[in-house]
Amino acid sequence: MKASSIALLLFASTAATTLAQTSQVPELLSYQASVTNAAGTPIGATEPVNRTVTFKFYTTSTGGTPVYAESQVVTIANGDFSVLLGNGEGVSGLPGRVAPASPIRSLASITLSPLYLGITVDDGTAAVDAEISPRQQLASAAFATRAQIAEGLADGKLATAMVADSAITTVKIGGNQVTTAKIADSNITTAKLATGSVTLDKLDTSAIGIWTPNGTNINRTSGNVGIGEPSPGFPLNFASTTGNKIALYGNSGAHYGLGTQSDLLQLYTSSSSADVAFGYGSSTAFTETMRIKGNGNLGIGTTAPSSKLHVVGGSATIDSASATALSILQDGGTGKLDLAVAGGTGSWSSSAATNDGILRAMTGKLHLQTGSGAAGITVDAANNVGMGTTTPSDKLTVAGNVLCYALHASSKRTTHTQGAHLEWNKVSGTGATYLLNQKGQGSGGFIFGEVTTADIVTERMSIDGDGRIRIGTTEKQGLLNVGSVTASYYTYGHLDTDGGHSGNSQQNNVPLSIYTTGRIFTQRVDITSDQRIKTDFSRSNSEADLNSLMQIEVTDYAYRDALYFGSGKEKKVVAQQIETVLPQAVTIQRGVIPDIYRIANVEQGWVAIPGTFQIGERLRVIASDEINRTLEILATRDGAVLLDLEPELRELFVYGREVDDLRSVDYDALAMLNVSATQELNRKISKLEGEAAEKEDTIESLSRRLEAVEKLISGNR
Repeated sequence: MKASSIALLLFASTAATTLAQTSQVPELLSYQASVTNAAGTPIGATEPVNRTVTFKFYTTSTGGTPVYAESQVVTIANGDFSVLLGNGEGVSGLPGRVAPASPIRSLASITLSPLYLGITVDDGTAAVDAEISPRQQLASAAFATRAQIAEGLADGKLATAMVADSAITTVKIGGNQVTTAKIADSNITTAKLATGSVTLDKLDTSAIGIWTPNGTNINRTSGNVGIGEPSPGFPLNFASTTGNKIALYGNSGAHYGLGTQSDLLQLYTSSSSADVAFGYGSSTAFTETMRIKGNGNLGIGTTAPSSKLHVVGGSATIDSASATALSILQDGGTGKLDLAVAGGTGSWSSSAATNDGILRAMTGKLHLQTGSGAAGITVDAANNVGMGTTTPSDKLTVAGNVLCYALHASSKRTTHTQGAHLEWNKVSGTGATYLLNQKGQGSGGFIFGEVTTADIVTERMSIDGDGRIRIGTTEKQGLLNVGSVTASYYTYGHLDTDGGHSGNSQQNNVPLSIYTTGRIFTQRVDITSDQRIKTDFSRSNSEADLNSLMQIEVTDYAYRDALYFGSGKEKKVVAQQIETVLPQAVTIQRGVIPDIYRIANVEQGWVAIPGTFQIGERLRVIASDEINRTLEILATRDGAVLLDLEPELRELFVYGREVDDLRSVDYDALAMLNVSATQELNRKISKLEGEAAEKEDTIESLSRRLEAVEKLISGNR
């Protein structure tokens, strides 16, 4: 309600409550008033304003329902305004002259007395306006209560006492002038009418309720028909009572028809074997679109529905702005399944976003399957999902085999039942992936291998429960136990039961256990060496070995491949020089030398490098961990060679050529040469030491003899 109040002052008397319906008497009501706001200031005091004013006519001074209402936009100047009532806009839901009023009626049709006028003035704000109190009673104007000559007869005012017997004759009645509104109920009796005086042309059939003949047909161009209803409000109006209303076939008992009961409209047939069909055309040329069987089955597109809803030849759509869903109930709701589309965040499911689809079981579990057997997928009340089991113990429990193209784990668990577990970040902050085995009463471990369609397993690798790893072997000596496969490869020195050996050689079809492209670091390597595995023994010539050792040139040098070997100086030997002294300590084999060692641009496999190259030569190129290979030159052109490379490759590093005479030194052979030469030096030193000892003994003997001679000479003196 608005904060301001509005006062009303009537400056003129209103018209009489009955308006004669003649052409001479106007059907509008002139009305003037003055209004002020709550402070007593006239509305529009400074300048005229336009306000919406609502006028309502009541039969009571307070409460009640308006019998007529209209609204007008009026100009109010210094509180005063003037309007013609009966000329305004309708008010929705209330009687008035034009829509949206309902029902439609004119102000002149009001014949009720007393009448009270209620006025509401819009104060120009969005708040609800209050009706001015009290309502104003409408009274007759001076000298209007009685007239010497009536210009017309008010509706319903012709009474029996006013008409002499047989006084109304044909000549007394104008054409179409006898209407229902002109005659009060039961006032004109047969005695008052002359025989044959009321003929069809004297009656206004549209107003008095008479049907107009048209050949064998009759019709009415306006008005409503009431059956058991004296004041019909619709074209055909039955009495407001329950029961049978229209019989379409049959005139007693069970029949085809329409009826009503409390809060129920009934459309029925005569028996449960009869149906109700909907369609178009006519009764004899009928195209059916929907049928309701007598047993309650509804068919759309079929005349023989086999279930409560049976749709043929199309689809079913549920469209709603909010609660779009289909609910299936068991026994009134003891079991319930919902299929829904979320109308907003959290709708139907706390996990749902707008327009998400939801299928949920509100009682029991949700089972998904094909056929009539066991469920393929089961979702329990805790939203645990089971595949092949109806009692899932975790978020996903699978009883059977799983074919998975990718598996992602992003969490961990604190309890583990017997079986395998894949987890992530178990130790918080590490971001590590854990493949765990809860062995239960078994010995535990992991098995990796191949399996055939007949379930025959070939083990390739295993990790035992105690942590020992076995690859291609059943041995369990150490933490890592590796078998071997037959392979062919180049060696660049080796370590065997005779110790370390340098030199490269081609190994063909030999057992290989571990192949690595990097270094191996360990605190100790144990190698067996036994006379029983050797033959053709001969003692090395230590004197020749000493002579060879003395010819070896120890050289300071650096590697061209400083990225791999570093830039520091080495103090070792050069294979070509060793080859002139001890050729058996030098091995010649195939390998790659860093004679190019530069970054090169690539375009469609053409590598831009300077130099002279031959088709068939091989170059080692490096672009990434995946591209580190030795490739054959397929073609040459000025300043470039063609290699088999990925088309999108634009740059790589060219290490150098592959050669057949790459030399390597067997430093173990040099070490053994040094041992033999050292032994020769020791023999020579021992011999010299023996000879020196003999000389010392001789000197000692000569010294004693000289001393004796000296004494002898002294005594003779």
